[in-house]
Amino acid sequence: NAAATVDTLQSLGVLYYRQDRYEKAIETLQQALPIEREGKDRSREQLTLHTIGVAFEALGQIETALKFYQQSLDITRELHDRASEGLRLNALGSAWLSLGRADQARVYLEQALAILREVKDRESESSALQNLGAADGSLGRQDKSIAYYEQALAIRRELRDRRGEGITLGNMGEAYRDLSQYEKAIGYYEQAMAIAREVHNRLGEAINLDNIGSAYGSLGRHEKA
Repeated sequence: NAAATVDTLQSLGVLYYRQDRYEKAIETLQQALPIEREGKDRSREQLTLHTIGVAFEALGQIETALKFYQQSLDITRELHDRASEGLRLNALGSAWLSLGRADQARVYLEQALAILREVKDRESESSALQNLGAADGSLGRQDKSIAYYEQALAIRRELRDRRGEGITLGNMGEAYRDLSQYEKAIGYYEQAMAIAREVHNRLGEAINLDNIGSAYGSLGRHEKA
């Protein structure tokens, strides 16, 4: 039946995505859309549209991703699905951030944060806070940025999300580096690096080592750097 076919296509699409086969994921998921539309299955349609957007974003086609995210958001609002609406707004904000449009990103992220708090989705709330911190950092508002990161950090520790905690600590290091508070930045980078090693995130470990070296260089401690 149609629902079973859509389930299979969605599962395949997600599997291709996890294998980094993004174009194949998009092709598979787009086969589900006409079936969902014919069956007027708006809930599944909004999820498929969102997942296609995620795949386009992974390909670096951010503007195309935005179109799919917006279509998905429109349906969540039509369905009065507040939990999904919060997630879609966060995705839109993150995508605008990737385009360097921090001002536009904040519009979506502030709406996302309010809804995610309303529906008590703590994990996604921490993501919205993280994105708001990045947006304010891009706008040169480091004090606001740090305040958002501190809120995100508290939630990630509460949820025992070690990988997320490490990412937030690294971002806090960047914020303090931008304020020329290099010693403080190093402290956060070192915490982030320790977690990256703990969770076997080799790329995160490398990024934090590089950032620590850069901060020591800014302090004139070149051998240490």
